[in-house]
Amino acid sequence: METQDLAAAVKGQAADALADWASLWADLLHVDMTLHARAELTNDAEHLFVRRALWEAAVISYGRRANTGRRRQRLTELVEAEGAAAQACHRDVVAWRDRHVAHRVDRLRERVQVAAILDPAQARLKRIKTTDAQSQ
Repeated sequence: METQDLAAAVKGQAADALADWASLWADLLHVDMTLHARAELTNDAEHLFVRRALWEAAVISYGRRANTGRRRQRLTELVEAEGAAAQACHRDVVAWRDRHVAHRVDRLRERVQVAAILDPAQARLKRIKTTDAQSQ
């Protein structure tokens, strides 16, 4: 027969801080597990979309901690304690999340060129072609 632990709710500033850190830990653990699963996949065309989906899931989970919400923002404290390289990485991931994953507004990653392919012999439009402006 199982015994049940006797539990009582704990409230106050220390309990709130512990809840904040526990929530941060859970999100960062999710990021780590997601990136681990991504690293296990080969970097080829067959896994392209799954690898991207896992990357975006990790970025979203991480980015969730970069803004204040119901829980107090603790990620900044942690990143600052890790130094300049961690701070730069943090800024890059948050920028990727805000301007590419969540909103698709980063001009460096979202430029597309549209070209009309013409047939001069028949004086007509053959087709419209779109290309990633970065690949040119």
